[in-house]
Amino acid sequence: MWESEFDPGKYHTLYNLALAAYIYGYSLVITETTKKIMLTSGHQLNEFFNERFFPTPEYSTIVRPNVDTLYSMAWLNLSEEPIVLSLPNTHNKYYLMELLDSWTNVFSSLGARTTGTRASLFVIAGPDWNQPLPNGMIRIDAPTRDVWIIGRTQTNGKNDYHTVHEIQDNYLLVPLSCWPPAKTHHKNTHQKKIRVNPVDKVASMDAASFFTLMMQQMYVNPPWVEDPLMDTTLRQLELIPSKSFNYQSLSSASKQALSAASQYGPQFIKAAAEGNYANYNDNGWFFLTSGIGFYGANYLLRAIIAMTGIGANLPKDSIYASAFIDKEGFPLVGFNDYMIHFNQEQFPPVNAFWSITVYNSRGYLTENSIDRYTLSPHLNNLLYNIDGSLDIFIGNSPPENDYYSNWLPTPIDEFNLIMRMYWPKHALLAGTWKPPPVIRI
Repeated sequence: MWESEFDPGKYHTLYNLALAAYIYGYSLVITETTKKIMLTSGHQLNEFFNERFFPTPEYSTIVRPNVDTLYSMAWLNLSEEPIVLSLPNTHNKYYLMELLDSWTNVFSSLGARTTGTRASLFVIAGPDWNQPLPNGMIRIDAPTRDVWIIGRTQTNGKNDYHTVHEIQDNYLLVPLSCWPPAKTHHKNTHQKKIRVNPVDKVASMDAASFFTLMMQQMYVNPPWVEDPLMDTTLRQLELIPSKSFNYQSLSSASKQALSAASQYGPQFIKAAAEGNYANYNDNGWFFLTSGIGFYGANYLLRAIIAMTGIGANLPKDSIYASAFIDKEGFPLVGFNDYMIHFNQEQFPPVNAFWSITVYNSRGYLTENSIDRYTLSPHLNNLLYNIDGSLDIFIGNSPPENDYYSNWLPTPIDEFNLIMRMYWPKHALLAGTWKPPPVIRI
């Protein structure tokens, strides 16, 4: 623990500032770390990488991946010129393209809810671009030079792969100077297995690595909303954004405080996340209907989401409810059996679809005997009760009844659930709808 190497009586104020700086920069650092990991595993800048299959237990690119859409991701560098984004007609199939800045704020959301499912053409311009664009193109201004696109296309099971692949093949990114493209643009579908988890990678960084990367990235992708208080905090720690930032030139007091913050920071964010899950719940579920996806000055929430579920959407696009405990408040463990009962009037109020996915304690999928990681009306042939209600059975062993199709297998030890609700209706956004509890049976 940091207390053994740090004198809080002498430097406690400086340490508090250092911890605040760590939390402030966490989303920026983990975004850049995620990008570097993905680029070294087969991704290319300014090109879509299309996931062709649902994630498996070996998938570790991002925590808590969904198993009801296929991802299309891209990392854009807008320092030289804008990038044209061409989206095809998906023929009413739900899709979502979220555009995130380097700080994980969603600054634009494209897709079924906002721009429809017909073919459309956009130009994503960086903060330094002030030249006119060709007619017929919709301009999207990115607040940072680096942009992460996370696309999700509804996939109704493995039998729907072919249809979704055709849509993915027509998601197109082209530099403005090369538009219109003379030939079919290269589609990147090859990827080496990612063996490094971005969360673990950042947690293992020492202070020199973390704050050097943070200062370099702040120089390239400065925050687009000024925060004088945070600017003062960084200056007191001698943290000045620079492409050639030199951590070793800092005073010993600053380095000692920053070293302590980098050791304790991941634990602090994790503890804050667990506190959030404990304090904000409906029937044992935790979810936010505002403040997520675009964080303003809520730097702690931004760090929590970056650690536990980076790339979160705006609530109007989707709401993810997490369950770590059952109705009685006990942790979910696989050697118990559980049930979620939806009354006919209690199904999630959405315009698109919903699903429930199970994850292990680290936020990843776990192998099971039937290769099933999620349940959803659009994916599974669920068995409904005579009155129209629905029972979902959760546990390491299948239910001893006719509801095998409604069984969601879990690991034997602790696990957690995410209920994904795409394109929420007013009742969900307003907080008047409550999810049913997870009941131990």
